[in-house]
Amino acid sequence: YDDAMYFDGVDDYIAIGSNLDLAPTNTWELEAKVLVQKSTENQTIIGGDGSTIAVRIEGGDVGLSYGGFTNGTNAWRSTGITIPLNTLTTVKVTWDGVDTAEIFLGGVSQGTATISSPSYAAQSFKIGARLASSDFLLGIIRDVSITINGTLTHSYVGDGNTNSNWLDTVGSNNGTVNGAPVTVAQAKAAFLPIDPNDIE
Repeated sequence: YDDAMYFDGVDDYIAIGSNLDLAPTNTWELEAKVLVQKSTENQTIIGGDGSTIAVRIEGGDVGLSYGGFTNGTNAWRSTGITIPLNTLTTVKVTWDGVDTAEIFLGGVSQGTATISSPSYAAQSFKIGARLASSDFLLGIIRDVSITINGTLTHSYVGDGNTNSNWLDTVGSNNGTVNGAPVTVAQAKAAFLPIDPNDIE
């Protein structure tokens, strides 16, 4: 995957618009292939510009905030579900349309949690960051898909670092590259910012 975009953990992200419809009355799935190169700090896989929803890495664990960032009622943050470093891993988070979220790593369920009072407002979304600009991911995100009520609605291959590599192949929310990202191959050549040759 040398052609994949390398997220630098500083300012690289993909803006993907606002028509995702992740309302709590819908069933949905968010899936992506993710490689992270650090286990400290918060790192976002997919996040909203509002403060109510994000799938992110916290202290090396995959977590979901859906309605807020207080663990329990509106979030599933202390999951204990650790994503391995420097390994491309398929991460999927599902929502049942009522009150239950489930996290999968590599296609295997890692557990469920009840989020009893999710709130949601239409907002713009990012791959690799959330809010105006925070919680940037260091590593790789690619092959992102969003499924609503059983129908694949948005899909991004992410096989490069330009807008043309982040077209929505199913819907109309084409991605816009932000920051000045390079590919994994270019990062390996430059050894930035952590040696990407660690990526096997």
